Amino acid sequence: MLVSHIVGMVDRVERGDDPKIFIQSPTLDILFANTADMHSQIDVADEGIVVVGTSTDPDVVAALYIHAAEVSDMVDRGMQAVHEAMAQRVGN
Repeated sequence: MLVSHIVGMVDRVERGDDPKIFIQSPTLDILFANTADMHSQIDVADEGIVVVGTSTDPDVVAALYIHAAEVSDMVDRGMQAVHEAMAQRVGN
């Protein structure tokens, strides 16, 4: 499921097809707004998936790093990580 979701989301970002769902991370807003300024490479292996995102725009690079940490946290902790991130955004 994770591989399918990631491949689908990378494709959506590349097409600029922002679903704008309420639980969406603000980093995705930045990535969807700057699709022309980045490139993604996906490597799928038996052990998991690796996505390498690159850009020459420092703001996009920063968003890529933050989003990678968010995704890694979701992989490690599941929906609890999503709920905590949402609560933190609402609290600010």
